[in-house]
Amino acid sequence: MTFPADDFLEMLVSPVYLAGSTGIGDPGLRPILDLDPVRDRDDLGNLRLRTRCGRVRVGFEPEQDWDTLWKIAVHRAGEVASPFDPPVWCANFSEDTPTEIVTAVTRTLADAIRTLPEDAELDADTLDEATYGDDGPLDVLWDHGWKAALSGGEWNAVSRDGHAIMSWQRRPIEAELAEQAGQDGRWYLGAGGQHLGWYGRFSSRTPLTVVTAATRTMTSPDPVRRWSGELSTLAHLHATVTRVPTPADLARPRPRPTAPLPRTASPVAGSRLAWTSTTPSPAPGRGRGR
Repeated sequence: MTFPADDFLEMLVSPVYLAGSTGIGDPGLRPILDLDPVRDRDDLGNLRLRTRCGRVRVGFEPEQDWDTLWKIAVHRAGEVASPFDPPVWCANFSEDTPTEIVTAVTRTLADAIRTLPEDAELDADTLDEATYGDDGPLDVLWDHGWKAALSGGEWNAVSRDGHAIMSWQRRPIEAELAEQAGQDGRWYLGAGGQHLGWYGRFSSRTPLTVVTAATRTMTSPDPVRRWSGELSTLAHLHATVTRVPTPADLARPRPRPTAPLPRTASPVAGSRLAWTSTTPSPAPGRGRGR
């Protein structure tokens, strides 16, 4: 489609994995901000949040060495952890990740903090159902028609349009620092390929409940809103994009449909018209009876 030159038109983009980022961190941070966390902002504009219980840390870091914009780490309950202590599990997302996916993760954690005791661990033993198994996220993908296959100790699932992928590493992951830096992970999800698109990674021991929440949002066919000026290259190339009608569009009068003209039936062959301009000849008289 032809995209408008105006950068401030609201657009609807689907599917979510092709929508790109909203360009702001507020939606992804909001679930944690609602918990009144401890905030730390540096001179570069990087923002880090720590929940009062100390179990969850969220970083929104537009200025850093990697292209990892979002960093989410979960620590043991009751720990007074320093920023350098290894977390129980962590998740990282690149700068072009659809913000709705990050929000799905932070909302899941915020809901758990609200509903669980303060000393409860936010790990797989607590958050995952006993019968959940290892196929929760993969079940979501299969339900949306993704094709999955096991190759070399790794599950790979590809979307029907071929633009998105999710993988589950079964091999040993030795470099914990790489997981924490967002450069490796047990679960990988992304779209667009190298240098075009986005990626997210979940480390080992990430609860499947969290991964599944991100997967459901990623695969949602429901369109999400973006400004026309922030549409990613991926959205321009492959997404379904439509403009949200403006108030002026809705107020503009629409032409009324014209009523169809009545159809005139043709006379049936062999029938006599009820009216004619020709005077008929008189009928022959009948003879008188005698």
